[in-house]
Order: sequence, then C-alpha cells, then structure tokens
Amino acid sequence: MRVDLNPVFTIAIHLDQLHNIDLIQRGFYQVRFKLKPVLACTTEIHYECASCPNVVYPPCILEESGVSKTVELVFADEALLIDDCFRCALNVTKRIDCVRDVTVQMIVELLFLDRTRPPRMESFEVISRRTVDILLSLNQSLHVHRPIFFDYMAVSALTLTIHASLTSIESTRKRLSPEIIIGSKLRDYYQCMCRAALSTIHSLQVFISRYCELLSSPLNMRVIDVELEYERCTSDIEHSDDFWIKLDEDARRFFAYFNAAVRSDTTDVFAFTAAGGYTAC
Repeated sequence: MRVDLNPVFTIAIHLDQLHNIDLIQRGFYQVRFKLKPVLACTTEIHYECASCPNVVYPPCILEESGVSKTVELVFADEALLIDDCFRCALNVTKRIDCVRDVTVQMIVELLFLDRTRPPRMESFEVISRRTVDILLSLNQSLHVHRPIFFDYMAVSALTLTIHASLTSIESTRKRLSPEIIIGSKLRDYYQCMCRAALSTIHSLQVFISRYCELLSSPLNMRVIDVELEYERCTSDIEHSDDFWIKLDEDARRFFAYFNAAVRSDTTDVFAFTAAGGYTAC
C-alpha cells in the first residue's frame, strides 16, 4: 500500500475598513477578491461570520470570489467599516516532497454602484483592481496586516489582515506491490513531511504565544521543540512494522496538532489586527 501526501494550506482573510481618500462618486461600494495559485490547486472560499444586520447586500461567495458586504459612502474622508472574515483552503495536488513554496495571487477589486440605480449585484462595476502576492511556505506561517491602495478615479485604501499556513497533510492511499525495505527515498519523503509539519506548528505556536494577551480568554500553549520531535519521529519510523501505515498515522496526528494551534481561538484570531505591522513568524 502506498500513501501520497499532499499539503493543504489555509488562508484567513479579514477585510477591515475602506478609507475614502478621494473617492469622487457617492454611492454603494463593495470589495471582491479571488485567489489564483501558481501551482495546480483546488480552492474553496467560505465566509466566517454570518451576522450582517442593516446592509444593502451581506457578504457572500460569488463565482469563486469572496464578496464583502455592501457599504454606502456619504461623506468625504469617511472610513467605512467592512469587518468581513473569509477562510480559504488550498489543496495542492503535488506531493509534499515536490513542493517548496506556493505563490498565490490575490486579486482585489473595488466595485461601485450609483445610488440612483436599483441595488442589484450584477449592476456593480469594477472601478479599480489590485494584485497582492501571498507566499505560502511549508516551514512557517504568515501573518500580515497592511493597506491596499486603489488609484486613478477611486483613490482609497482597504486595510486587511491575512493569516496563512500549512494546516493539513492529506493522505491518499494507492494499492501497489508491497514495499518492505525502507530506502533513502522513503526516508526523505517521511522526513520532508515531519520537517514541514513540525516547523509550521512551531511557527503558529510562537505567533499565538506572542499575541495571546489580545485573546478574550487566557491561553496556555506549550511551544514544541522541533528538533526533539523530529528525532523522535524519525526514530519511531525506523522501528515501525509497516512504514506506510506509520506515515499515514503521523500525517493524521500532525493534522490534529494543526487544529489545536489554529482553532485555539478562531474568533479572536483577527484581534491580532490591533497589534498591526506583523511579519512572518
């Protein structure tokens, strides 16, 4: 039995505020974004928060794009609160030992609708578009808070927060002739999975520990020792009766670790926005 391991990345996106710098037209605005990975991936986008009272259009997913709630611009120099959270999953079709970094293009569009026209989703027109490159790494998480500036006839700025990391290693079983001897290629395959998973878990734990005081409830998290855990894993695989079963079990165990780190307080993850100016951990 053979097991193929494919990395799965999660990108959490928070659309914060739309700042009017010199928007000429008064009316309805919304933000849309789409993810375009460079590598072959399957992508899914989900909206996280469902409570959106008193808005023209609530946030939604439309044709594989995340769509913010619709906001109305009335005054000059106005900051329009969007506060929409999306979670995006990228399942890379390549094996984990064939992947180093994954670049994802995030295409962000600003759309406008005049107040004199009926408020229909298909009536919105794109007035500005920007592209942001998101670099996903197998070995560390990414945490960024930054503005995106729209120009030309739509001078404005969108503040957004992005949290991204490897969050799962998906195993696919294929029945082949049994492979009893653990050769160098199998060792490299297993070690690649362990190194990527342990490094990312450590990166997430360090980030959460650094900003845990911003969470609504106290959090006690032990940061793993990557080298110690790595040596333990490689030692266990050498004494395992079935390499492929052990590899599959460890992939599932790492997924549980990822869930513990990422879901330690999912709702409060975006509270880190208040700290501002992060870099990758």
